[in-house]
Amino acid sequence: MTRSMNAKPNKHAFLLCVLLFLAPGGIALVFFPQAHARRALLLLTGALVLGALLALLLPRALSRRSCRRAAGLLTAVWLGTMLLSSGVYALGAAGSWAAAPESGADRSALFGGRTVLVLAPHPDDEINLAGGVIEEYTAAGSRVILAFANNGDVFFPAEVRFREALDAAAALSVGAEDVIFLGYGGGTAAGHARLFEAETPTVSYSGESAVYGAAGIAPWREGRPFTREAFLAELKDLLSSIRPDVIVCCDNDPDVEHRTLSILFERAMGQLLREDPAWRPTVLRAFAYSTGWLAPDDFRCGQLASVDGEAGTAESSSRHTWARRLRLPVSESAVSLLSPELTSVGKALRCHASQDAALRAGRLVNADKVFFPRRTDSLLYGAEVRTSSGNGAYLHDFVLADTEDLGSLGPVLAGNVWSPDTADGAKTAVFTFPEPVEIAALTLWDSPDPAANVLAGRIGFDGGEGLDFGPLDPSGDAVELVLEQPVRTRTLTLTLLSGEGEGYGLAELEAFAAAEPPALPFWKFTDADGTYLYDVLLPAEGSPVFSWTAHDMDPGEVVLSADDPACAVVREGDAFTVSCPAGKSCVVTARDRAGNVLDAVRFSNPRPLVRRWIEHFDFFAAHRAARVWDHLRAMGHAVRMHIIGG
Repeated sequence: MTRSMNAKPNKHAFLLCVLLFLAPGGIALVFFPQAHARRALLLLTGALVLGALLALLLPRALSRRSCRRAAGLLTAVWLGTMLLSSGVYALGAAGSWAAAPESGADRSALFGGRTVLVLAPHPDDEINLAGGVIEEYTAAGSRVILAFANNGDVFFPAEVRFREALDAAAALSVGAEDVIFLGYGGGTAAGHARLFEAETPTVSYSGESAVYGAAGIAPWREGRPFTREAFLAELKDLLSSIRPDVIVCCDNDPDVEHRTLSILFERAMGQLLREDPAWRPTVLRAFAYSTGWLAPDDFRCGQLASVDGEAGTAESSSRHTWARRLRLPVSESAVSLLSPELTSVGKALRCHASQDAALRAGRLVNADKVFFPRRTDSLLYGAEVRTSSGNGAYLHDFVLADTEDLGSLGPVLAGNVWSPDTADGAKTAVFTFPEPVEIAALTLWDSPDPAANVLAGRIGFDGGEGLDFGPLDPSGDAVELVLEQPVRTRTLTLTLLSGEGEGYGLAELEAFAAAEPPALPFWKFTDADGTYLYDVLLPAEGSPVFSWTAHDMDPGEVVLSADDPACAVVREGDAFTVSCPAGKSCVVTARDRAGNVLDAVRFSNPRPLVRRWIEHFDFFAAHRAARVWDHLRAMGHAVRMHIIGG
């Protein structure tokens, strides 16, 4: 009895117990990347502690030989799992299923010949906002400029974030000369105002009070203090100096620095649109979180999914309805049917290692990219306004919402609304143009506050013509009015007849010479649910129904054909079917009457053995078995951030 109590712990039992706890946890770490790196550290620590306890409690329960054999078996299983997953990944990466075929589609009318400015709050948000579409613009010969408002250096130094941004830009085919850092510091030091609210220079988390660069890169304009007005002036300078044809900017994500950029971007745009009537760019708003960073991890082998961010978008902003989104096709370099890490988006995410961004690839690699367009060609930017009460400047300043409390991050931003006085019996706003204009359509934006709504109103023109409207959308989204015939007038009179809630009114009124915005023509094949197609695995039996999106195009002018006579394409109305014998594949092409390729998608019906192999790929892709190195790097960053201190 005394000998047993004084016996030393069996080190072999200790190692076995450690492996017993490490093996399932380690395998889970490889197959399920959404576990945070801190959990991995807890897993390792817990395995050591539990292994030591069991080894002490049962020091002689197992012989040394049994422990060695069990430990060897567990080690072999662990290493075998890693090798198998890496082998499947490597074989698939070398095969034809790694990427979509070259379609040869001519999308120059959509993406070519433009200067594109992507305004991102932080490094890595350029991918959240426009990853997959940036590559389309560069491939079509457009110039893409990435501008980062904030250095994002709360947890990692600006030098790290700058280098990562430049590497990611290269992965997206954007040169270092087209990467701009405005140089505003991340976070706010305790006791200081946020940048959005700062009338005098505030202090960032790193202790800076003026813009700064890093990694040998100067900020775009040196010497700017950390104030709201300086940031607004910098945005104006940036936009006016570049004069981009297309602007991609974040919308009201639930983040203070994202919303700062979103609101002040609108204010800068409103001032420039009034000052420069010759500049009317295409504005595409996007969400970095709901349709990117926090979107569902829905990557599956064999078919990319559409972006699914409707619920998150509704929570982020009250101004956009999901049905009004613009879905642009992504670059073929951003498509992989095996693993999201093989795409240009996945490679760019790897560059942002400090953010563990590669672990989000399954959320960001999709069949489309979602934007919410905003027209800039309103005639009212060139008009003067006079109101019976309230601030009429809000009606034509491009700003849809504002707030005095950005830190609450609530979904309602209720400021910047023309709200006539309660005692005002007229409740009118009269716009006067320098000379007569022709108006074909109007857009009205209700107050974003769902408790304050316009129920009825009237818009009048010269000569007594006019039209009634109401009620407006209580969510604050746009309500479009198209006139039966364009009206020529020199004045436009807006009258609010009734409303509900305190402070009801309009956030914005827009008048257009053309009923439709400038065309963004493209054709994209889809499945029956509307998901964009790039490479399709047909079922072994039967043929599903496919369709297309003809954006600003006439489907009657498009001809479908297959490049293999053994396969058949049958078009019926707004749908078509494709049938291929077992072991065959074909590329279905859509061409206009001039023979230009609008889209091309491969349809395959593999033999049973190949189909089973693809299903194996699907298993490993669905469980992210190829992300061993991503997890090791994430663990390293967790140690640096939480133990060393960044």
